[in-house]
Amino acid sequence: MDYSTPEFIALQVAASTSGFVSLCGSVVILGLIICDWNGKFGQVKYRFLFALSIGDIVNSLAYMAWNLPAPSDTPNLWGAMGNDTTCGVQGFLYQSCLISMFYNGALAHFFYKSVCQGYDDEAYYNDGWEHFWHLLATGFPCISGLVSVAMGTMNFGSNGCWFAPSPPNCLTDEDVECERGESAFILGWAFIGAPCLALVSLITFYMWKINKEVAAVVKVAHEQQQQERQKRIKAKAAKDASVQQRLAGGRRIAMDGSVVTPKTVATKSERTTEERQTPADQSTTSGVVDRVQEVATQAYWYVGIFMLTHAPGFIPFNLYILGIKVPFVVTVVYVFLWPMQGLGNVLVFLRPRIALLRRKYPHLTYTRAVVSAIFNYEALVATTFSENPRSSSQESRHASNEDSRASKTRSKRSKSPTALNVRTTSRGSWGESSSDNSTDHV
Repeated sequence: MDYSTPEFIALQVAASTSGFVSLCGSVVILGLIICDWNGKFGQVKYRFLFALSIGDIVNSLAYMAWNLPAPSDTPNLWGAMGNDTTCGVQGFLYQSCLISMFYNGALAHFFYKSVCQGYDDEAYYNDGWEHFWHLLATGFPCISGLVSVAMGTMNFGSNGCWFAPSPPNCLTDEDVECERGESAFILGWAFIGAPCLALVSLITFYMWKINKEVAAVVKVAHEQQQQERQKRIKAKAAKDASVQQRLAGGRRIAMDGSVVTPKTVATKSERTTEERQTPADQSTTSGVVDRVQEVATQAYWYVGIFMLTHAPGFIPFNLYILGIKVPFVVTVVYVFLWPMQGLGNVLVFLRPRIALLRRKYPHLTYTRAVVSAIFNYEALVATTFSENPRSSSQESRHASNEDSRASKTRSKRSKSPTALNVRTTSRGSWGESSSDNSTDHV
């Protein structure tokens, strides 16, 4: 890359800064999972997030070094102080970005199975899907990295010490002879480009299916609410007609044409029981819709972060392949965004907590809410409980026994004649539930 010394310094600062911030974000996710090991690590989504964060930490550390491990004799490269071996090691660590990519696909697949096919954690594990994703997400990056290093394709280029020939322009300049890495571009597309595009296509398909399922759930819920409203209208009309019949003391013709006598009129206790059932059914329907929508919302956020941080990396690589000089702005955007998935993931991870805290404490700024969600969340929620026990008693019960609540909800849905017939997971969403009746439901 033919950049000036100040531009190389700016690239180093951008890579080190974004890598460190992403590292901190991934460490926070690991810490929150470890602090509730028995509760969270028993769930598939947390095991995926745990492994994803480890891969992101490795990738962030590699990016923080940026051009320092490059061979010291690399022409026009400021800060290079390594050799071919250190450059190869950094390239191998760069391949760890595939770990986070594959685990993004694993999360999308898990929630597709949960929302659209009714899988829970046990079914997903027993069917072997979790083992498949763990093997793929760890095996492919390691094997592809070792093969690339062995073939000498990890050299300094537009994307740092990654897939590039040595010297950097030997494949695009006929006057320069390659010393190593003649197959760097082919392996780059085979080991990074093609898997990434395949994952993006797969994740897009899963998001489309989840969105379609959410739309169907909302439609069914709306139809059932309309049916319940019509039932209440008809019940009220029948009640008014029965009252008029009793006052008249004789037989009357009902709205449907049947003959109604006083003995066919429901008693007060029967009417009261019927009226009590309707709000419960509505609550169950609303709860199911809320949970499905929360799953979709968290899924969209995680996928959006993945796309935003990784898409710019393809631009400099392809310009480099075509022999076009990569503009400095393109390189600095790529260098800054690529390692930032850790920061994005932790903000999505904490999003429901942050939303709940800002509802309970409107004076909190977003920054203070983030800090409180990490370090003081349980205490603040407990304070809310003690100050308003009546309104938050349901939250407390959910926080202490989430699985029991989910089981009761499923039982209630199956017994209720108006229950919403949709497939949902018993484990909630990609993040902690932001509803008022939950406190720790990532």
